[in-house]
Amino acid sequence: MSLEILDYLKQENQQLQEQVCELQGLLQLNKQALKVLMPQTSDEQHKGLLTVLKNLQEENETLQLKIEKLVKERNEAQCDQLINQQITEQVQRQEKELIAQLQQKMQGMQENLMSAESKLAKMEELKPEYDEIA
Repeated sequence: MSLEILDYLKQENQQLQEQVCELQGLLQLNKQALKVLMPQTSDEQHKGLLTVLKNLQEENETLQLKIEKLVKERNEAQCDQLINQQITEQVQRQEKELIAQLQQKMQGMQENLMSAESKLAKMEELKPEYDEIA
């Protein structure tokens, strides 16, 4: 896997983490707003507070769903990155093994060539003697 993909996944992961932090901060602010609004007592304020509370609860639920979605996306990105890293490592191992095998084969071929050249040189040395005998 190329470094570009790894960098992209790292950036994507960082962005997702930042979004999660932002959403958690908003959730915390909403909880604080609820605490501030709670002590009021009149009926109209009570109805208004219930409406605000309902809206804040809905927003909190929405934010919680977004957090869960972002966490899921982050986890999937991390899994993809891990799988890609494992694939890359496997390919690199196979490449090294293939290089070693080819080097051994090449060395064997060089040895065979040297042996054949040596035999040929001996035969060429013997050829003049054969010519003299004949």
